This record gives sequence, C-alpha cells and structure tokens, in this order.
Amino acid sequence: MIFRRLIGKKEWRQFYLYRLLHLNAKRGEGGALKFLGKTLFFHDFGSFLGAYYEIFANGIYDFESSTESPVIFDVGANIGLATIFFKLKYPNAKIIAIEADPKIYAVLKKNIESFGFDNVTVLNVAAWTHDTEIFFMQEGGDGGRVSASGVAVRAVSLSNMLSSHNHIDFLKIDIEGGERLVFETIKDQLVSVQNIFCEYHSEPNNSQDLEKILAGLSHAGFRYYIKTLFSPASPYKKIEVSCGFDMQANIFGTRIIPNSTKVSLSLTPAAM
Repeated sequence: MIFRRLIGKKEWRQFYLYRLLHLNAKRGEGGALKFLGKTLFFHDFGSFLGAYYEIFANGIYDFESSTESPVIFDVGANIGLATIFFKLKYPNAKIIAIEADPKIYAVLKKNIESFGFDNVTVLNVAAWTHDTEIFFMQEGGDGGRVSASGVAVRAVSLSNMLSSHNHIDFLKIDIEGGERLVFETIKDQLVSVQNIFCEYHSEPNNSQDLEKILAGLSHAGFRYYIKTLFSPASPYKKIEVSCGFDMQANIFGTRIIPNSTKVSLSLTPAAM
C-alpha cells in the first residue's frame, strides 16, 4: 500500500526513473539531463539524485507564502535545485542564490540560464561571519566546506546581506558545518525572517553548538522541528562518522503554525 502511494506520485516515479537510467554514473562525473522540459546540468549525479529526492519528491522546502513575490535566500545553493523549486512555485519570487564552490557555481549559473528565470541573483561567494577570504575544500559532490586548505574564495557577511532586506520569506542555510559559526552572527536578523531551514552538521572534534542554534531560533520567535539525517546507531559503543560529521539534522523553523494533524503512535514490538 505504501509503495503504491509512493509510485503514484510523479516525483517519486521520476526519482526511480533517473536512478535506473544512471545506474553506472560515476562519483564526481558531470553531465546533463532533461528536467521539467529543460536541460539541467549536474556536477555529480549522486548529489543531484539526493537533492531531487529531498526537494522534489519529499518537498522539504515547500512553504506557503503570504505574497506572490516572496524574498528567498538560498544559502548553499549547489546546482540550484532549491532555487528551481522555489521559482516554479513562486514565479515572481526574488531569490538570492549563494554558492561558494567555483566549479559548482558555474553549473548553478548554467541551470538558472537554462530555465530562463528572472529576478534570481547568483553569487559565487561563501556566506560567512564577516567579509574576508577563506579556503574552501572542494569535495566533488555536495559536501564541499570551509577548510584550513583548498581553493581560496571570497567570503561575505551573511548578516550584512540579510540586513539589506526588511522582510525575508524563506531563509535556507546548507553550508556543511559553517552554520555553527554563521548562525551566531545573524541572530538579530532572524526577526525579519518568516521561515527558516538549516541543515545542521556536528563535527566530532568540535563543539556541537546545536543548543545555540535552537536558542537563537526560539529567541527570534520560531517554532522549530528537527529531523535527524544521520547519527550513530549505538553512540555509547561507537561514534560513526559520515562525510566528516558524527551527526546531521534538518532544522525547520516557522512562525506560521499549519493545521495540525493528529498522528497515533503505537509502540509495537517491530517499532521497538
């Protein structure tokens, strides 16, 4: 029954079709495919498929705007799937798409041009705590991040960028660990944000600081929800690490409380 519901959704059918057509795709190998009637370029098929799964099949950024022309910050835009999703839902949206990796930025720019979107500003900078130059480790997929070595990239203050807007309808932050530092500098700007998404990353040898992010959201008036993406199965026995992180989670923050749906949870032996 669940499988029939899933394959009945066109985005899920498309997900499995993409997967079948690219079974031999190699990590870090770029290419192009037909996507919603347009040509979509990618730098790594696995990264594209994972993003498509989350954004289009699961709809993690599907928010309701009170205006037809919402202001959206896509911080950590990668190849632009989130920006494409936003513009398809809100054609008049004003979007600032930020991508630090120069190679991925080139793909992002090509995709925005391919779709012919207006009112999308694409920036090849790293969203950071202040204006400076930093090193960026190019991972080849969707895991590039600020590092002690790598390619030098221009970094700009996210706080200053947000301050230039009186109202922001959606703020998406996915910067592979940088959110722990950046979030401390944007707390004063969060009062102007209606909805926020942050992909949180915990590095095993650094302070986690999750409580600071959640406290900042709560102080700014958000109600937040957390979905774990990765965590150790038995943390008392062994700390597992994936892509350099010992925990990853999606944090959703909103000021608009949707109509709640009651869910009955039964703790069956299988569930336990």
